[in-house]
Amino acid sequence: MLLLIIGVFVIVLCAFASLLAGKTRINPGLFSILGNFSALVLSSSICIKSILLGKTFDAATTYPLPFGSVSFGLDPLSAFFLLPLLGISLISSIYGVRYLEKTFHGKNTAPAWFFFNILIASMFLVLVSRNVPMFIVSWEMMSISSYFLVVLEHEKKKVCEAGWVYLVSTHIGCAFIIATFVLIGRSSGNMDFSSMKASGAGLSGTLIFLFALIGFGSKAGIMPMHIWLPQAHPAAPSHVSAIMSGIMIKMGIYGLLRTISFMSPIQLWWGLALVIVGILSGIMGVLYALAQHDLKRILAYSSVENIGVISLGLGIGLVGHVSGNPIVAFLGLSGALLHVVNHCIFKSLLFMGAGSVIYKTGTGEMDLMGGLGKRMPGTAIGFLTGSASISGLPPFNGFVGEFLIFLACLKSLGSSNFALFVAGISVLISLGLIGGLAAACFSNIFGSVFLGENRSGNSTKAYDDVPLSMRIPMYILAAMCLGIGLLAPLFLDVLYFPAAQMLGGSALNGTDKMFFFRNAFAPLFSISAVSFLLIVVAGLIWVFRNKLKGKAKNTESCTWDCGYIRPVNSMQYTSSSFVQPLTKFFHELLGTVVKKPDTSSLFPEDRRFTSHTPDFFMERVLVPIFKAFSESSEKLIRFDNVNVHVSILYIIITTILLLIYNYLL
Repeated sequence: MLLLIIGVFVIVLCAFASLLAGKTRINPGLFSILGNFSALVLSSSICIKSILLGKTFDAATTYPLPFGSVSFGLDPLSAFFLLPLLGISLISSIYGVRYLEKTFHGKNTAPAWFFFNILIASMFLVLVSRNVPMFIVSWEMMSISSYFLVVLEHEKKKVCEAGWVYLVSTHIGCAFIIATFVLIGRSSGNMDFSSMKASGAGLSGTLIFLFALIGFGSKAGIMPMHIWLPQAHPAAPSHVSAIMSGIMIKMGIYGLLRTISFMSPIQLWWGLALVIVGILSGIMGVLYALAQHDLKRILAYSSVENIGVISLGLGIGLVGHVSGNPIVAFLGLSGALLHVVNHCIFKSLLFMGAGSVIYKTGTGEMDLMGGLGKRMPGTAIGFLTGSASISGLPPFNGFVGEFLIFLACLKSLGSSNFALFVAGISVLISLGLIGGLAAACFSNIFGSVFLGENRSGNSTKAYDDVPLSMRIPMYILAAMCLGIGLLAPLFLDVLYFPAAQMLGGSALNGTDKMFFFRNAFAPLFSISAVSFLLIVVAGLIWVFRNKLKGKAKNTESCTWDCGYIRPVNSMQYTSSSFVQPLTKFFHELLGTVVKKPDTSSLFPEDRRFTSHTPDFFMERVLVPIFKAFSESSEKLIRFDNVNVHVSILYIIITTILLLIYNYLL
């Protein structure tokens, strides 16, 4: 446990070292790489022991805090989140060194690296904190440091607006989190995690779960608490977006799971509620992603979609647990946990790929790109791997987590429990729809950005690929996507103890455990074996084809198709036209606003067709609420203009009311 604490201190020390390096010729990002590498080396051994052996480690100090003392700990659940945090942070810091050099050319990047390291350290502390005060302090550090990373380019108006939306959202969520822990603390009489227990039944249990779902769900991006994601991700640097989407939003999932572990018994409606919000987030997230034009904004909405997939797995798992079906419970929860890790990997890869495209072209607008695959082959391969993974296609890692959730649903169909049967059917249909829409969405992205011809002068700026130091992190993540997919059966042992802890530490008995592994291992092994064989065959065909091609005379000519010698920009599908059949079919849900050009004249001038899909929850729900709150607050300003005597009277009245409230409780 001491090594974990040292790892946190190393990251913090490197944060201040990077700040001081801004006054020297040393690149501040090098200290971030050093800090994250050191923390990974120091922490990986204890994390692996905890995950594979189910061990728990604790460390406490005598330093006092309100409602407790400083205490740290590591168990299989927190270790399962900590290991990806350290790995992705190291990879992102390597990528970000050259990225920030060009993006912030001529500016001091030391503050950016300082807040980057503080963000990593604060998320580290969130996972190892073992009492409420330390957890809340670490959570606020995470929120504030990430806010400063979002508004790095604060001279831009949109960036400032994105930062404001994020700051408001995260603090509203934090208020609900505090309320959650206050309610649990009242039940247990203690603010230490080791002794925090509360009844899941009754009004108190209902409020605790709802507050936790809202508070942690706002950080995770569960719809409709997702509004900050499509604002913040396009504003932040790409390696920061990789951390925020790949890791930081998972802190919301971790917090929700940690809260559920304090509650007993688990209620059936909790699982059903997670299924409902999972369906909403998954389907609406991918639909909104389909309708966007900005590359990073699409990836932000797809994060909402994948949080929905995780929620579906958690929901079916909890319903299975309450219904007395341990196989469904473990398959659902294991699939959700594995998808947490998989999303960390492929979403970080996709944001780095998007950052590489923006690095070279200077824009994230897909309709201004095209044909980049020829100029940026390394980035194209990495992005294609990430696209296949996020679409849930075998043999990549995104398929494996969703497949375990599918298995849980299939096992639930044979249950006599009506709630479990309905939940299984709902999750099964939703996952199928989400997967199909995700495949269409990322086919659109890859085709619009990397295939076809140049759509504007922006594409011609990318005359070569990004530097090797930016490509290597993408290659590593792409290899992890493929490796986890091919070696999926080996990850069942990794999932067992974290999934068991989510159910209050209960584990399957010997017979059920073997049944669980046998039901999951057999199909995964078959899929992995067939996938590996297909890869080998494809590789042999490629080698054989290249040998034949080498003997033939290589000739080149213009593309010919039905009389068109060479396609031009106007002949190509735009990103909007590619997905138009789908967005038109779901028009009632999306509410896309279309602006058609006026072509009534005999010889119309150059006209443009434009479309915009507003976020319903942002523009129709939350903005009116914020506006009403702002107007109400302005009416209260007149109370600030009273004299001192009236202010003292207000204080006395408030104190009396609080005393009466406390007495009645």
